[in-house]
Amino acid sequence: MDNRQHCMHVLMDNRQHCMHVLMDNRQHCMHALMDNRQHCMHALMDNRQHCMHALMDNRQHCMHALMDNRQHCMHVLMDNRQHCMHVLMDNRQQCMHVLMDNRQHCMHALMDNRQHCILKIPDEYFTLR
Repeated sequence: MDNRQHCMHVLMDNRQHCMHVLMDNRQHCMHALMDNRQHCMHALMDNRQHCMHALMDNRQHCMHALMDNRQHCMHVLMDNRQHCMHVLMDNRQQCMHVLMDNRQHCMHALMDNRQHCILKIPDEYFTLR
């Protein structure tokens, strides 16, 4: 075998070896990519599930907060309504007392004025009739 033939065999062996290495490397990369893809899919699913639970918990928390706030507002409104009703009743009663006192005062003033006017009429006016 001459040198040229020997070099051709070495090159062919080297080429075949490189092809095997490339095929093994390609297969290794494909497995690594598949494992990575599967790992990412599981991570995404776990993350999605975690987010869904967090959103549900947050929604439930917000609903409870809204219900508590609504109930608190209803109590405040009822207390306010009751307070206003008491104030209105007290005001109405006070106004009635003031009106009654005013009426009585006016009646007394009219009676006094009438009597005063009658006293000013000369006695002759009553005897002429």
